Parts: sequence; C-alpha cells; structure tokens
Amino acid sequence: MLITAQGIYHDGIVELSDKPDNIVSGRVVVTFLDNKTEGNASVSVNASERIAALRAWLPTLPEVPLVPLEALDRELIYK
Repeated sequence: MLITAQGIYHDGIVELSDKPDNIVSGRVVVTFLDNKTEGNASVSVNASERIAALRAWLPTLPEVPLVPLEALDRELIYK
C-alpha cells in the first residue's frame, strides 16, 4: 500500500505536514518538486488546488458525440 504525505525538506531533514495514520516506521521514497517563485515569494500548488483547477476546466471541453457501435464500419477500422 502506498501512502502520500506532503512535507518540507531542509538541511537533510524531511518534516511532514501531517503524521500518517497507522505508520510507525517504514521505507520511503522522496520526490523533490520544483519550487516556483514569483518575486521573493515561493509559490506551491497543492493537490486540492490542482483538483479545483481541473474541475473548472472540464466543463470547457467540447461535448463528444455518442456513436453507437453498430454504426461503425468494422471493415474500415481494422484495415
């Protein structure tokens, strides 16, 4: 089972934002994310902000027409 936790790395130490439930010890893989900066402030995009952006973007996609499978010409598809 994989559990994702967010945190900050500084001087060789990883500090997690929240303590994972039911984890006393275990192996970890640390992935370093790009730090984006605007001026002097560090900008981070967390998962909930990304999800909100995707939910706002989805309705802008064009509607895909539904085509019944019987209407497809199988001879043209499998050539």
